[in-house]
Amino acid sequence: MFFSFTITTPASTLDPSPKVTVLPLDSGQIRRLIISFPPGPAGLLHLELYHVGHKLWPTNPDELFNFDGTSFAWEEQLDFLEPPYELLAYTYNLDDTFAHDVDVGIEILEPDKLATQAGLATGLLSFLRLVFGR
Repeated sequence: MFFSFTITTPASTLDPSPKVTVLPLDSGQIRRLIISFPPGPAGLLHLELYHVGHKLWPTNPDELFNFDGTSFAWEEQLDFLEPPYELLAYTYNLDDTFAHDVDVGIEILEPDKLATQAGLATGLLSFLRLVFGR
């Protein structure tokens, strides 16, 4: 499954009152994230992603995503198997004139496919042990 969200943050949305956007998801394993900052915010739009009160991305605690005309993606293997099945996007817009957008894409592997992959991996490991004796 792939979820896509566009978050528009009004001008002058500052800390300590960020815009909080709920990103509803389904259970499974988060496998890939894509963040895209269209051209325009000039580094003035900031994004953090949280789950149940814990900051997940960016990983370093004192930093935020803030780019201009940049998209990036990374692989994850984060189990997302108990509710709430949502992330919270905290956005800040330091621009005092214009609202800005950021796009967030999240790929989730469904629990049944996750179990199938785990079964395949276990079978492959057993086969390799049989062949190589380890």
